[in-house]
Amino acid sequence: MNKIVFSVTSDFRLLTSDNIISTNKVTVELRRVLKYKRSMETPANSLESLFERAEAYGKTTYELSKLKLLETTNILVSSVIARLSVMLMISMFSFVLSIGVALWLGDILGKSYYGFFVVSGFYMIAGIVLHFFLYKWVKKPISELIIKQALQ
Repeated sequence: MNKIVFSVTSDFRLLTSDNIISTNKVTVELRRVLKYKRSMETPANSLESLFERAEAYGKTTYELSKLKLLETTNILVSSVIARLSVMLMISMFSFVLSIGVALWLGDILGKSYYGFFVVSGFYMIAGIVLHFFLYKWVKKPISELIIKQALQ
């Protein structure tokens, strides 16, 4: 198979190994060469080209999937960390407030440990209510939040 070597001069003339082509004939000659090259492709070459394109498509799709997964994970983790930090602050506030209320109730009731019993009884009742309504109040909204963040 003969190869035709092209080069372009500074005055935009196309040089081949055979002759010099003027600028107005460049597109006509290139079309002829490309048409000749396409007619030279065999079914094996076109099948090989198809496999190469399919492989490139597969690699690109894989890389895109990895990047989408990374983005989704990043959004989800950052959202969870932000919410956990807020929950930690609320928990610390509740803990200190509980101790303060228990001591205050203890002063009112006459013995400090009575206040702690009252506060722990309140938490026991709150825990029982939360247990019965856990799915509706806690689990379902958190699940929906995670799914919403993941699909974003």
